[in-house]
Amino acid sequence: MKIPVYIGRDNVETLALSMEDDKENAVDIGDFLVSVNRIVLATETVVVDSQATPAALVLDAAARTLACTLGQSFSDPGNYPAQLIFYSPGYPNGFVWIDRHGAADQRLTLVVADGV
Repeated sequence: MKIPVYIGRDNVETLALSMEDDKENAVDIGDFLVSVNRIVLATETVVVDSQATPAALVLDAAARTLACTLGQSFSDPGNYPAQLIFYSPGYPNGFVWIDRHGAADQRLTLVVADGV
C-alpha cells in the first residue's frame, strides 16, 4: 500500500485498518482499536508520534480508519517504507500493525513529493 505525502501540505490520506479478529487469542480488533492511546508511524529517518503531533495521526476506531496528515513531518522527497505501531493498556510496549520489513503486499510506503 502506498500513501502520497506532499511536503508542507495538509493533505489527508485515510488508511483502512483491516485485520481479522484473533479468535485463538481472544482478541477483538474493534475492542483493541477503542483502547489505543498512542500511534507511532516510523520510517528509518522520520518518526511521527500521535502524542507529539495529535493531528498527524487520527484514529477512528468505529470506522477502523486512520487519517494521516504527514506533509509537515517530511522535508526530503523519496519513498519511505513505514512501520505503524499502536499502543494501548494491553500493549504498553506497542503492537506492530504494519511492519516495514513485511511481505511486499503488506508493506506501507510513504511516497513523499514536493508540495509545489
